[in-house]
Amino acid sequence: MNNAVVLHSMIRRNQKFIEKSASGLAHNMSLLQLPGESNCMNWVLGHIAVYRDAMLACNSQAPLLTEEQRRPYSYGSQPITANSTCVELSVLIDRLNESYQIVSDWLLADPDNMLETPPKYIDLHPDYGPSIIENLGFLCWHECNHVGELHALGELAEVQSSKLPVG
Repeated sequence: MNNAVVLHSMIRRNQKFIEKSASGLAHNMSLLQLPGESNCMNWVLGHIAVYRDAMLACNSQAPLLTEEQRRPYSYGSQPITANSTCVELSVLIDRLNESYQIVSDWLLADPDNMLETPPKYIDLHPDYGPSIIENLGFLCWHECNHVGELHALGELAEVQSSKLPVG
């Protein structure tokens, strides 16, 4: 099995967990934060979408989020709260679904052609490697790291939803 197939498997599993975590979730529930300085689900999903755009750039694809949409989710951005300007949860999910399909198709169509230098500058640290596959490896690791945050945030949303008055 080659690297592109392994990365595809990781992204596929992440996508399924993203879909499960956000299924039926209202936008306002995606803005809940755990105690401390943790990220809300909206920020986590938006941040993953920003890095999925970086995956698309590895294949000379245009980003799916606009610059304005990326701003609240970029590295070093402020936490998103109920009063923050952010992208609607349903839009983030749509962009994640679309980016998953594009990246998935690309990885499966040409798994042996990933050792070349990325076709254009990608805003990543140079230590992530000079080849497409090395950049994708970092991006997949980064995505897995943030997907791991979704479980607790989904449970928080579930608990808070059960406390809402009916009617």
